Amino acid sequence: MPKGAKKSSKTVESDLKKAEKALNKAAKRIERAGIRDYMDYMASPWKLLAINFLVGTARGLGLILGVSLVLTLAGLVVSKLLADIPYIGEFFVMLYQFLIEQTQNGLNGGGGNMPG
Repeated sequence: MPKGAKKSSKTVESDLKKAEKALNKAAKRIERAGIRDYMDYMASPWKLLAINFLVGTARGLGLILGVSLVLTLAGLVVSKLLADIPYIGEFFVMLYQFLIEQTQNGLNGGGGNMPG
């Protein structure tokens, strides 16, 4: 627009309505995004600490259970597949017997082969 040219009042009103619509649209997007809840969450250090503690505990428990399950299944598969192979099967049988002996010694209060 050249200098000195004035907009008509209808053009100004139209621009204001467009700006108001855009502002309302942006406000609704911000509200839907949950920024206010996030700001409230970040403003409370004790709430933040408690939630992070619970999340960490759940992740740790999930990790322990998952690893236990995978190792148990792997042990079962290995014991079933490799028990019939001549040298490897003998090794697993000896390992199994050793673990049973150590478990029995530990339950009976014996120290097993440990020095001391």
